[in-house]
Amino acid sequence: MIDIATNKEETVAALKRLKEQAEAGQLDELSIRVYKSDGSYEDIFIAGTEERRSELRAEFLNEMVMRH
Repeated sequence: MIDIATNKEETVAALKRLKEQAEAGQLDELSIRVYKSDGSYEDIFIAGTEERRSELRAEFLNEMVMRH
């Protein structure tokens, strides 16, 4: 499922849904790029082990390169 947030309230609601899914055990891994208001961004990778986080990071960055 992809949430499209068009304002602050929708963004907060989408993040709350992710939090609820994580708390319910429905979220095993997460890769996300957070774009900040100052123009910078932060990549976040959540997984059970450092090895898996490294794999997610590589997959995510590879996909970003392929899209551009």
